[in-house]
Parts: sequence; C-alpha cells; structure tokens
Amino acid sequence: RRSDSPSYHIITAPGMSTSMSLLRISGYVGRRTRGVLTRPQHSYQKKRALSTSVWKNVEVDNTGSIARDLLATERTFLAWARTGLGFVGAGSALAAAYHRHNASLAPTVYPASVLLIGNGAFLLAFATRRYYTVLSALRRDRFPINTFDTIMAVALTSVTTMASLGIVSFAELEAAKKDQQEEPEGERESK
Repeated sequence: RRSDSPSYHIITAPGMSTSMSLLRISGYVGRRTRGVLTRPQHSYQKKRALSTSVWKNVEVDNTGSIARDLLATERTFLAWARTGLGFVGAGSALAAAYHRHNASLAPTVYPASVLLIGNGAFLLAFATRRYYTVLSALRRDRFPINTFDTIMAVALTSVTTMASLGIVSFAELEAAKKDQQEEPEGERESK
C-alpha cells in the first residue's frame, strides 16, 4: 500500500552519529551529510556530477563551520595563486629588462626567466589541485593535512629561484669581467 506522504525511517548503526545516519525516504536509501540528503549515484553519474560541478555553484547548508572552512580554502588558494602569478611576472620582467637594456646578456638570462615562469606555473597548478582536493574532502566531512606536497612545493620553488638568481649573478659577473678586459690600457692607468 502506497501513501502520498513520504515515510522517513532513520536507521543508525551503533556509534554512528545522526549527521551520518542513513535515511530511507520514499523507496531509496540516501546518506545524510551535514544536513544535505544525497542520493546514491552510479559511477557514470558521479563522473558527470564532478565534471559539471566546476561550472555551476553548489549550495550547502551553513551548519557548523562549513562557510568558514570553504572561505578559508578559497583564501589559501588565492594566496598560492597570487604567489604563482608573482613568479610569472618576475620571470617576464627579467626577460624584458635584459632584452631591452642589456641585449648581449639576454640569451644568458633567459633560462633564469624560464625557471621563474615555471615556478609560477607550478604554483598555479599546485594551488588549483590543492583547492579541489580540500574542497572534495570538506564535502565528505574530512580535511586532508598534506604537509609533504607543501614542503615539496616550497623546496622546489626555493631551489629554482636560487638557481635563477645564480644564473643572473653569473651572467652579470661574466659581463663585468669581459668589460674590464676590453677596457683600454690608458683608461685603467688614469683611474
């Protein structure tokens, strides 16, 4: 016998909190997470939901600290992205400055520019990956503490930044030695 009003049966396992309890509503079992009832999905539905969720806004209940966590994740993403864009700008500015003011050193300094731009691209990719990883974990009521990736990102950018500074310093020192060797004998004695 079917009734017009949906029937709610709360099924809880021992030790299971009510926010994670299984609800049976009108014939299907769904999982309740943070006040949002989700239907069980087939694998093709999950792939489709994940692929379109980037382009549409998802609305969740603001219970607990959801809004605070999501906004903190966005701020962290923007900080990493801002740092990455700073590296891209520094690499571009370095290449442009040497190309314009000291064209003889420009080919020597281009690898340093490429390293800085590579740093920026890496940090932008890292920030995007980290943002979606944390966002996905927050949707499952989890939070990933990923110190290894962060330490590796900092180490990689530190090494490549120091390498680019070394390249520029080496190019400048070589140019100064070359200028000193090309200076005529008479001008050296007058100084």
